[in-house]
Amino acid sequence: MFCSECGTKNKKGAAFCENCGAKLKTEEAKAETKKTETKASNTQPTKASNQGKIIGIIVGAAVAFIIILFSVISAQLKPEAIVKKYMKAQTTNDYKTLYKYEVNIENGDKTFTSLDAYKTIKDNIKSKKVLNYEVGKAEYDLGKLTSSVTVNYTEEGSTDSKEVKVKLKKSNKKAFLFFDKWIIANAYTDSSIIKDYKITVPTGAKVVYAGVKVNKKYLSKKDSSTTNDVYVLNQVLPVKTPIKVTLKNGIEAENTTTPYSYNSGYKFYLTSDNVSDKLKNKISKQAITDLNDLYAGAIAKTEFSKLKNKNFDKKLEKNYNDYIKRLESQSYKLKTFEITKAEIKRLSTNSDDTVRVSIYCSYKYQLDAENSSERTSTRYIYLDYDLNSNNYKLTGVDSLPIYFYR
Repeated sequence: MFCSECGTKNKKGAAFCENCGAKLKTEEAKAETKKTETKASNTQPTKASNQGKIIGIIVGAAVAFIIILFSVISAQLKPEAIVKKYMKAQTTNDYKTLYKYEVNIENGDKTFTSLDAYKTIKDNIKSKKVLNYEVGKAEYDLGKLTSSVTVNYTEEGSTDSKEVKVKLKKSNKKAFLFFDKWIIANAYTDSSIIKDYKITVPTGAKVVYAGVKVNKKYLSKKDSSTTNDVYVLNQVLPVKTPIKVTLKNGIEAENTTTPYSYNSGYKFYLTSDNVSDKLKNKISKQAITDLNDLYAGAIAKTEFSKLKNKNFDKKLEKNYNDYIKRLESQSYKLKTFEITKAEIKRLSTNSDDTVRVSIYCSYKYQLDAENSSERTSTRYIYLDYDLNSNNYKLTGVDSLPIYFYR
C-alpha cells in the first residue's frame, strides 16, 4: 500500500505511513469512494432532465393562463357584453354602473356632473322599470368603428316586448393597454355637456341644483343686479334636472330645467305649480282674512290708520281709500260682505320683489236697500304680498267687486 502523500510503500493494513505519518486509505475505502463517485455521475443527468421538464410545464401553464386571460378580458369588453352590463344596471337601478356608461366627462369642474348629481337626476325622471331583457349579437359598420346591439325588453306594467338598438362607438383609447374600448354612443362627454349655464334668482335666494348646493363661488357679480343674483355653473348635463330655490323669506319652490346648447340658462319664477300645498293654503287663508277685514273697514268707512289688521302695509292705503270712494258712488250701499272661499289659481313675482296672488273667490253680500236679500257670487281678485316678512304684508289689491245686485 503506497502513501498518497510521499509515495512510501507501507505494510498491508497499516493505518498511517511509516515515513511521513499521513493517514492511509484502505482498499475498502477506495472502493467505496469510487462507488459513490460512479453513483453521483449516474444521478446528475437524471436531475437535470427532471428540472427541464418542470420548467417546461410551468412555461406552458403560464402561456395557457395568459391566453385564457386575454380571451376572457376580450369577451368582457365586446359590445354585447357592455350592453348586457348596461341593461342589468337598468333593471337593478345600479346608478354607479349606469354613470360609468352614460357619463364620460374627463375635464373641468364636475360638481354638477358628479355621481351624486346624476343619481338625483335619475331619481327625478319618472321612467318605467325594465323587468327583463335579451341582448342580441353586435353589428359593426364603418370599419368596426361603431356598433349597434339590438335589445328586446319588457317594462313594468306592460306585457308587450319592446325593441331598442343600443349604439356604441370605439374609443381612441385602449382598455388594459391592448384591448378595444367600446363606449355608449350617446354618453355625455366633454363635447356634449352644457358649459357656463346661468341660473337667475331673486337676490339672496339659495339654490340647489341636481341635489347639489350652489355656493357663492359660482355667483357672477358681473351678471347680477340689485334685484337678481346670477350663478354660472361651469358645466351641467343636458337632461331634465331638478332645481330648488329658497327665497329670503324661507319660501321654497321646486322646479325642473333642461339645459340645451341654445338655452342660455334658467330664470326663476314663483308659480302655483312650484310651491307646496301648505304654502298655498296659508296664503289662501290669509287672503280671506285680509279681504274680509278690508271690506269691513270700507263699509264702515274706517280710516286706514285705524284698521286693526297688522298685515296691511302702508302701500295699501291708496287702494283702500280709492275703493271707499267707488263704493260711495254706487246707488245702493253695501251692507255686508264676506269671502267664503278662496282658491289660488296663479302666483307670480313682481319687479319690486312682491308676489302677485291670483285667487278665485266665492263670496256673499247684502245691500242696504229695501227688499234686498243675501246673494252669492264669484270673482277673480288679485293681491300683492310682500313675502319677505313672516306675516306676508298685503301691499296692493286689484279687481275688488264694485257692482252688486239687489
